[in-house]
Amino acid sequence: MTPEIIFMADIPALAKSTKFLRITASARERKVLAKRIEVPELLAFEATFEAQKKGGGIYLVTGTVKARMKQTCVRTLDLIETSLDQPFSVRFMDEKLFGAFQHEEQQGEIGDHELLTGESVNLGEIAVQYLSLFVDPYPAGEGAPGEKDPGGQARFQSGDRRGAGASPFAILKKLDKKG
Repeated sequence: MTPEIIFMADIPALAKSTKFLRITASARERKVLAKRIEVPELLAFEATFEAQKKGGGIYLVTGTVKARMKQTCVRTLDLIETSLDQPFSVRFMDEKLFGAFQHEEQQGEIGDHELLTGESVNLGEIAVQYLSLFVDPYPAGEGAPGEKDPGGQARFQSGDRRGAGASPFAILKKLDKKG
């Protein structure tokens, strides 16, 4: 698969400097990315990066993924605008360290890490991967029927035949008695 955004960066050189890198997707890139992340439209997408050298040949890349998109509300099927602004971090390391981290990851002890082959990394693809992880798979517009209250309990909207205090179990019990 060809990456939608190619933004190669020399991780060791980036770690030596203190500057941030920023990627902003063009209209063409956003159109292709929308298909990849399965949203009707990606209105804006950008990512920032900073790298730090850690001990033993490990480079920590931290950043933020920001996006605005149109998604289909799972409750009303209307198009709604959603946004995200999420931080991420990933460790880059050589093959020897990568094998050790793979073992630790299988034990559930370590976070995201990537193999550093050479010095350049496609930060564009890293950003897109995090974008796809952060997109809400079940977006719901404000005020959509069944919207969750702050306590996490679904509330029925006025006009719902089941009434405000009905629980799913009470409804099922009533249906069972009818059958």
